This record gives sequence, structure tokens and C-alpha cells, in this order.
Amino acid sequence: VLGFFATGNGTNDIKGNYGILDQRLAIAWIKANINAFGGDPDEITLFGQSAGAQSTALHYMTSEMQSFFKRAIIQSAPMTVPF
Repeated sequence: VLGFFATGNGTNDIKGNYGILDQRLAIAWIKANINAFGGDPDEITLFGQSAGAQSTALHYMTSEMQSFFKRAIIQSAPMTVPF
């Protein structure tokens, strides 16, 4: 909902990566509800291209997210992603 909202780097500014948190909630919703659409909750694949590749890589490298999907396709990942 808030995207990648931030107001600055000061002590009174709003910081956060709400876009990633929104994505995490969406992935959790898919995991919980994919059966209703004929999908398999144990066969979820994330895909991201360009900026989406960075998001996909962040989810892939976060241990809390490992139970939400089985595999990830990272197309045009940035050089900062260690492989």
C-alpha cells in the first residue's frame, strides 16, 4: 500500500522498506489461498525482472520467506546479489 515510502534520513523521518513488506504479505496471501485457484502451495515460484529481480532476490535470501515459495527466477539481477 505504501510502496517504498520514506521521507528522508533524519531522526524524525519515516524510514522503511514498505514495498518489500507489501510483497511479503502478498506472497503469504498467495501461499494461503492458492488452493482455491487450483494451485499447489508447495510449488510456488517467484519471478522478477529488473527492479523486480532485486525484490525477488531479497525474498530468496530472507530465511523467514523460505517456507512461502519453492524456487525463484531472477532475471537481470544486479551485480550486488552474491551467487
